[in-house]
Amino acid sequence: MLERGELPAVIASRFGENKKLLKTARKLTVALDKYELDMNGKWRSPTGGRVQSNLTERGRTYAKGIFKQIDKPKETIVTGRITGLDLDGIMTVRQVSNRERKVHLEDPADITTRGFHLGEEVSLRVEVVEAHDQVGLHGREHLK
Repeated sequence: MLERGELPAVIASRFGENKKLLKTARKLTVALDKYELDMNGKWRSPTGGRVQSNLTERGRTYAKGIFKQIDKPKETIVTGRITGLDLDGIMTVRQVSNRERKVHLEDPADITTRGFHLGEEVSLRVEVVEAHDQVGLHGREHLK
């Protein structure tokens, strides 16, 4: 599908439930592209027919475009107890659900100048930046 340049929506609809396969395809294309390698394979399908697949520079280039992560920011409130303060400007907040969130402050000096203390209860308005690609794979979220 990558070699043929199938639309991202078609790939997502065919493999959307199998995120692991899409992630593996992304990793494979990155590795092949890193060393400028092509790949071809032949195997027998469950029905006994021969199947062949190729991934050339054209397919790798197309894959690079559809797997490119694009940041999609949104605002939310993070409420919980401060369990970590890093001088690099990273505050760790443990929420009631026991989920720990790392919030990156715009100015690392705010860790000391704003008077944050370990164990303090806080409610922070944060920008959650999560990357998405065209086939629906999500990247790691980043809180600012």
